[in-house]
Amino acid sequence: MSRRRSTTPMPFDPWTSRRQVLRHGLFGAGLLAGGSLLAACGDTQAAGAQSNIPNLGPLREPDANGIRLPKGFTSRLVARTSEPVANTGYRWPGAPDGAAVFSTPDDGWIHVVNSEIINGAGGASAIRYDRAGETLDAYRILGGTHFNCAGGKSSDGYWLSCEEDFGGRGAVFQCDPTGAQEALRLAAMGLFTHEAVADDPVGRRLYMTEDQPDGGFYRFTPRNYPNREEGTLEIARVADMDAVHAGGKSTVDWLVVPDPLATDEFTRKQLPESTSFLGGEGIWLGDGVAYFATKFDNRIYTYDTNDDTLCVLYHAERDGGVRVTVRTATELIEMVRAAEASRHVSVRPRMQPSLARQHRGH
Repeated sequence: MSRRRSTTPMPFDPWTSRRQVLRHGLFGAGLLAGGSLLAACGDTQAAGAQSNIPNLGPLREPDANGIRLPKGFTSRLVARTSEPVANTGYRWPGAPDGAAVFSTPDDGWIHVVNSEIINGAGGASAIRYDRAGETLDAYRILGGTHFNCAGGKSSDGYWLSCEEDFGGRGAVFQCDPTGAQEALRLAAMGLFTHEAVADDPVGRRLYMTEDQPDGGFYRFTPRNYPNREEGTLEIARVADMDAVHAGGKSTVDWLVVPDPLATDEFTRKQLPESTSFLGGEGIWLGDGVAYFATKFDNRIYTYDTNDDTLCVLYHAERDGGVRVTVRTATELIEMVRAAEASRHVSVRPRMQPSLARQHRGH
């Protein structure tokens, strides 16, 4: 059995070949009947661009796992809570949540997954696969934490696991996908109800959402990027939120959070002039634009880091929540979990996939 081979995290390198996309990135294949590229406020360059997912063909009836796939693809169950992962003795944790995939030098990959369990029983685990998709190993990369919900990939190859502590004391943890390094608590990034994080290697900053009905939208500027142990935490102030919700856009400025450790007051309460968002959820960043979702009002916002403007990209009238995530190596799909139906919008940011189950092409 192959074990963890490296003492350094996996590089953040996009997969570009069609073969790799088909092999690694088909969770959500066929979810789109069509779709346009996501764009920033007022950006018309993406007009007319279409997703390649429909070219894979129509979906067949659900397979034995309840998954509808195009012709030529099969699925298999990789892990089930409380049961050993195939070919390993590692029992898969409960309440799996945020996840990401990291490529390995042997053309395999590592799938990391959070565990959203309370009372110090949360954390994150990993499954390592060879190039044929067979499981080689499974192991814990973070333990002793609380309610690990979403997170994000860092530009230097770490999984950033977000602790969604509703008591306002959650932290971000830097996790090595190989398990060779101990996880590192990044208190400088703030203690609050962390949901998700997106790394901007060009702007040398990280953006974060907060899962509270009056949650903040944050950015963290490391003192020595990409090292995240020290830096400045700020919270957004939107000049005209009414204009944003009316379909326009507004400028955003950033206020330094006085006490990122929330010693006496929640970070979102320390600056009353900051702007509240209704339940921050997933966030993704591409081409200098951060896309983030809010679940209590079913919106997807875009924040353009190039000109510090905010607008609403999408607003679902139905209740049910919105998340933003990468589902294949070339597509960004937002999934609106509505009461009766979902809509899907795609983008091509050249990012890696996050797999919940493995889908294999023939």
